[in-house]
Amino acid sequence: MRILATAAFSFCAAVFLSQYLIPGPWQFAAAASCALLAALGFALPRRFRLRAVLIFAGLSAGFCFCGAHRHFYFERVIALDGQTLSARAVAVERAEETDYGARVLVRLDVSGVPQAKARLYLRGGWPAIAPGDELSFTARFRAADTLYGEETDVFFSKGIFLTASPEGDVLVTGSSRAIAYLPARLAAAVSDKISEIFPRETAVFLRALLIGESDGLYADKTLSEALRLTGTAHIVSVSGMHVAFLMNTLALVIRRKRYLPIVGFPALLLFMGMAGFQPAVVRAGVMQVFLMLAPLARRENDPPTALSVSLALILLNNPYSARSVSLQLSFSATAGLLLFSERLLALFERPFARIKNKLVRRALRPALAAPASSVAALSLSLPLVALHFGTVSLISPLANLAILWAVSLAFSLGVITLVIAFITAPAGALAFIPGAVAFLTALPCRFVLWAVKILARAPLAAVYTSSALVVAWLAYLYLLVLLLFLLRKNKARPVIPVCLACASLCMVLVVTSAFGGKASFAVTALDVGQGACTVFESGGMVAVVDCGSASGKDAGDILSRYLLGRGLSRVDLLVLTHYHEDHISGLETAFVRMPVGAIALPEPAVEDMDAYARITSLAFAAKADIIEITQNVSVRLGDMALTLFAPAESDSSNERCLAVLCSFGAFDTLVTGDMNTVSEEKLLYRGTFPDIELLIVGHHGSKYSTSDALLKKLDPEVAVISVGRNSYGHPAPEVLEKLRREGIAVYRTDEAGHITIKAS
Repeated sequence: MRILATAAFSFCAAVFLSQYLIPGPWQFAAAASCALLAALGFALPRRFRLRAVLIFAGLSAGFCFCGAHRHFYFERVIALDGQTLSARAVAVERAEETDYGARVLVRLDVSGVPQAKARLYLRGGWPAIAPGDELSFTARFRAADTLYGEETDVFFSKGIFLTASPEGDVLVTGSSRAIAYLPARLAAAVSDKISEIFPRETAVFLRALLIGESDGLYADKTLSEALRLTGTAHIVSVSGMHVAFLMNTLALVIRRKRYLPIVGFPALLLFMGMAGFQPAVVRAGVMQVFLMLAPLARRENDPPTALSVSLALILLNNPYSARSVSLQLSFSATAGLLLFSERLLALFERPFARIKNKLVRRALRPALAAPASSVAALSLSLPLVALHFGTVSLISPLANLAILWAVSLAFSLGVITLVIAFITAPAGALAFIPGAVAFLTALPCRFVLWAVKILARAPLAAVYTSSALVVAWLAYLYLLVLLLFLLRKNKARPVIPVCLACASLCMVLVVTSAFGGKASFAVTALDVGQGACTVFESGGMVAVVDCGSASGKDAGDILSRYLLGRGLSRVDLLVLTHYHEDHISGLETAFVRMPVGAIALPEPAVEDMDAYARITSLAFAAKADIIEITQNVSVRLGDMALTLFAPAESDSSNERCLAVLCSFGAFDTLVTGDMNTVSEEKLLYRGTFPDIELLIVGHHGSKYSTSDALLKKLDPEVAVISVGRNSYGHPAPEVLEKLRREGIAVYRTDEAGHITIKAS
C-alpha cells in the first residue's frame, strides 16, 4: 500500500509543480528528465532502488499528464475564446438567478472540440433550466480566466474553462435521462424542501451544511464574517467532516458493520454528486471507501495511501484543481490530522498520566481529542489560511470545540427530517410530522449561528498578516514547534514553548496596539481593484473616504485588514463621495468588522434612494452618527482638518459628487470621487483651495476628469490613481500625459498595490 502512496504522491507533486513553477512547453522535457532518472534508479542499491524508481516515475507521469492535458484538451477548448458560434449543451445544475438575469453551468457539445464545462450567462427573460436539460443557443465564448476584469484561477480550478454569453434565445430542446444528473436533480429537490419546511436563517444554514449551497449564507455579511473570524467556515463547506457525519448517521441506522458498505458506497457517491464533486468531499469520500474496503480485503487501512490516491484522482480529472484554495486547505488539514493528532493527544494526556481512575481517564480522552485534532488540522493549514486570506483566527480551536457537537447533531437531524418530509409528502394528513422534527432540527442550527456570532465579537478573535509583526510571530511559532520536534528525544516539556508562543503573541498585540498607526500623518489609497478606498490617519484617528470595488473584491475586508493589522480598531469618520457601487460595495463588511463613529454622505437623488436606505440602515444598526452633507462642513480629527464640499445641483450622478479636502499642517490632499471636468469647475468656483501636495485623481483616471484648470489651480506634487482592470480605458492616456506634462509624480494601485504617502 505504501508503494501506491509513494507513486501517487510523486504524481501529485509533479502536477502542483506544473501548475505553479513549470510552464507548459517545459512539462514534456521535465517528464523525460524524470523518466531518465527513474531508469538510472535501477542502478542504486536495493534498499533505495524501489523508492527512487517510484518517485521519479511518478514525477515523470505527472509532468507527462499535465503536458498532454494542456496540448490535447485545454488548448483545444480555450481556442473557442473570442468566437461566436452555435452550440448544444446539457445543464449540469439548475439555473441560479442573479442581479442581471441568471447563470447556469453546462457541459458543451461543440463540433471538433472536446466536451468541456462552461458557465452560461443569461440576461433578460430566460427559461427554467433544470439539471440534465438539453440546450441549444448561439453565444460568444470567452476564456474563464477573469472575474470582474481581474485575473483569477477560480473557474479553472473548478474545471470551468469557458464562459458563454448567448446572442438570442436559449432553447430547451429536451432532457437527458442519464443517471449522472440524478444527484444534481436531488440536490435541487432537497434545496426546495429545506426552504419549504425550515425558517429562512435555518434553511440557509442547512442548505450549506447538507449540500454545499452557500450562496445564500454568504449573502449575510454578519454571519459570513463571523464564520471567517472564528475559523469555522469549514462547517458550511461540504468536506470530510460532513462525510464523517453521513457515515455516522448511516451507522446509527445500520447496526451490522458488514452491511454498511452495501449502503455506504452508493450513499457516498450520491452525496458527492449532490455536493458537485467538490475536491474536499471527493477526498473524504475516497478515503472513506478505502476505510470500508480495508476489512473486506483483509488489510489494514492506510490513511496516507488513501489521501495520496484521492488527491491523484482529483488531479487526473482536472489538473487545474491544484490551484483550488479549498483543495489545498482540505488536504493540508487532513495531512496535519494524520501526522500529528495522535502525538498531540499523547502530549495533552501526559499531565494526567498519574490519574488512576479508569472512568476519569476515559472521559478525559475524548475531551482532549477535540482540541488535539483542531490543533493538528491547523498545523499545516494555518500558513495557507494566512497566505490566502490574510487572517489568523486565535479563537478557532475554542469555537470549533464549542459548536462541532451541535453541527454534527444538526446534520444528522437534518438528514432524518428530509427523509421523513419526502416520505410523508404524498400523505397530506401527515404533513405535521416533518414540521415537528424540523423544529427540533432548528435548535442546534440556531445554537451554532448564535455561538459563532458571539465568539466573533470576542476581543482579538483574529489577527491579520497585514502586520509584519504577526507574520514574524507565525514564523517564530513554527520555529518553536520545529525545536520541540528536534528535542523530543530529550523529553523537552511542551509547556515552555507554549508559554513562549503565548507571551510573544501578547507582546505583538501590545506593540501593535501601542505603536501601530501612530504616525503623525499618512494617506493610503488601498488597492481594491476598480474602485476607491482612501484612508487618512493621524495619531490614532482615522477617516476613510469611500469603500467599494467593481472588481469582485471586498473593499470592506481589505480596509479592515489594513487597519486592524496596524493596530487601528475604529473608523472615526467614513465619508462617501456618491452612491455608485464601486465606491460603497464594501460598507457592509466594514460596519461588521469594526466600529464606525460617524458616516458623512451626500443628499441622495431619486435613483440613489435604495442605496441610501441600505447604507443608513447599516449605520443605524452599527450606532454610527449619520451626517447628510447639504452644505460645506469642516471636521477636525486630532491634527487633521477635513472640509467636506457639498455636491452641486445636477442631473448627473458624477456631478453630484461630494469632495474632501484633508489638511495636516501644510500638507493638503484632495479627493474628488468620480467628478467630471464640469463638476471640477463648479468645485473650484464654489470653494477656496490652497496649492495641494496630493491629488487622488478623479473617476479612476477617466478622460472626462482631471481638467487642466484643476491641475493649474491646485498645482499638486503627487497624483494617485485608484484603478483596477477595467473595460473603460482607465486611466486614460490623455490624463497620464497631462499629469506627466505638469511634472506630477503618478502612482497607480493596479501597479503598486496599496500606496501610502506620509507627512511629518
